Amino acid sequence: MKKLVTCICVLSFILLSCSKDSEDVVGESSDTIKLSLRKTEFKSGADSVTITTEGDGWWIHSVTVDNNIYFADIQQGHLNVNYMFSNGCFDIQRRGGKTLFVKLKANDSGKNRTVKVKLQAGNFFDDINIIQKGKD
Repeated sequence: MKKLVTCICVLSFILLSCSKDSEDVVGESSDTIKLSLRKTEFKSGADSVTITTEGDGWWIHSVTVDNNIYFADIQQGHLNVNYMFSNGCFDIQRRGGKTLFVKLKANDSGKNRTVKVKLQAGNFFDDINIIQKGKD
C-alpha cells in the first residue's frame, strides 16, 4: 500500500510539473524588429522596396529565392549599422540600423519569382515575402 501511495505521489508530481505556459518556454522571444511591411509584389522589371523597423538589434539571416536558400555570411559584420548581402538576382542592404533596402533584378522568366528575406533578432525571426511577376 505504501508503494502505491508513493507511486501515485510521484506520478502526480511529474504531471503537475509539466507546464505548457508560453511564459516558461526557454529561448522564446518577442518581436523586437517590428517591420513596417511583410509582404509586397513587384512587376517583372527591376524593382526595389525600402522597409523600416522599430528595433535595431536585427540582422539578415537568409534569403530564399524560389526554394534556393542563401545564408548571410555572419563573419562579414552582419550587426554593423550598414551591411550588404548580394547574390545573383538580389541586393539587400541594412541601412542605418533601422532600414532594410531590397532590390531585385528583372525577372525575365515566364514564372513568378518568390523571394523571402528572413531577419533575426536573438531567438526571434521575421520574414519579408516578395513575389516578382514573370515576364509576359
